[in-house]
Amino acid sequence: MVSTTEKKGISRFINLYGNIDVRNGIPRGYCHVRRIDGISLHHWLTKLNIDYAKAMTGFCNSRFGCKPEFDGVVIATGAKPKLFAAIQERQRQKEAARIKEKRQEQIRIEQFRAARVAELASQYPKLDRQIILQFVIDGTNIIASDELGYQFGNGTKNYWSNLGFRTAGNPWGCHINGKRIYSIYNCRSLRAKKTKLTVKQLNKAWLKKYKTEELLLANALKLVNRLQKVNRIDEVYSLKDQWIEANQHNLTEGKFVRRETKVCWSCDGGYDDCWSCGGTGIYSDRTLYEHNFNIAGQDICFHSYVKPEILSDGKGADLRNYGRPFKRSDLPLPPQHLIVELIKELMA
Repeated sequence: MVSTTEKKGISRFINLYGNIDVRNGIPRGYCHVRRIDGISLHHWLTKLNIDYAKAMTGFCNSRFGCKPEFDGVVIATGAKPKLFAAIQERQRQKEAARIKEKRQEQIRIEQFRAARVAELASQYPKLDRQIILQFVIDGTNIIASDELGYQFGNGTKNYWSNLGFRTAGNPWGCHINGKRIYSIYNCRSLRAKKTKLTVKQLNKAWLKKYKTEELLLANALKLVNRLQKVNRIDEVYSLKDQWIEANQHNLTEGKFVRRETKVCWSCDGGYDDCWSCGGTGIYSDRTLYEHNFNIAGQDICFHSYVKPEILSDGKGADLRNYGRPFKRSDLPLPPQHLIVELIKELMA
């Protein structure tokens, strides 16, 4: 090690590389402080104005060759208590601040829970307050009456069963009616229902109900078109459009509903050879129409992008929530895929 009378303090013992090789021993009056996880010794030594030198503990091989290894610093023995006292005090302050923040967070949670319990208790006065508190603690999604139905994608297990589906997984939330609590399942948890019913048996039963094959097909399309909003089958809209085009002679009135324009995200109209829009900036431009048919004395309405042969000046219904709920006379429905197979057979 290099030592000169001109240098003072720890700088007398550092080597040509600006560190102290502790393998050769630690100078008298100094100590080796190893690194502490999560604490910057450099920060504290600078803040406390304590002279130090990096402690070299050996060498290691790396892809860049042989490199020195460092572990902590070398400082005066008398400065060590001062350093550790400052670090411990800061850790104590941080722990106290963490505990205070946790306590304040708990108070905020309790205040929110109390307000939420009071709100739900006023909405559902017949329900036990302890049950309401448990709902709030668990974060249970409570679904109102006007959010139930296939058009909103929420229903009980029995409701989905009547529409030809079975449920899988945990409930999406619950619905409260007086003292009764019903588990609610979202349409994302629906699966195809197993059935022993065949297409031939369904055809026979519905032919008895609707009297004619023409009316049977129209009503089957109407039912499966509603189910399309719940659990999608790609064939449904294609079959519906084929039927609409083939039954324009039964059309009583066609109406404009809305124009749907989608901007191209690929080029924003800046490239003539864009694969999405061809440089127009418009990815999709479609017009939705309302078709009103009279099939064997029954009025049936469909919405489609097929342009009707008879187009009146009136505006069609813009049904964002997918129309009216199912009637009691429609239920229970057979599985969706079975109705699709029946429609394909009748349209063949």
